[in-house]
Amino acid sequence: MQRKMWARTRSARWWWMGRTSRSEKAATKNLPDGTVVHSFRTALAGLSTIVRNTCRTPGMPNASTFPLVTIPTLEQQRALDLLAQIAA
Repeated sequence: MQRKMWARTRSARWWWMGRTSRSEKAATKNLPDGTVVHSFRTALAGLSTIVRNTCRTPGMPNASTFPLVTIPTLEQQRALDLLAQIAA
């Protein structure tokens, strides 16, 4: 009986500690390292600004084309790195 009570109290304490951390994150909208917390929707909106444009020299319709990709910001690069880890 004593052991069951201790285990129940201990698990409740750990649950509450995790809950406090989650609620702080939700309230501040920041992770402990200071980065901003995004929802999946806002993260995708931020990543959607990375585009690949096919360019051609103006005034030369027969000129060859070349791709031009926007450079991701540090935040976007971090998100891309995390997605690459998930895919691996």
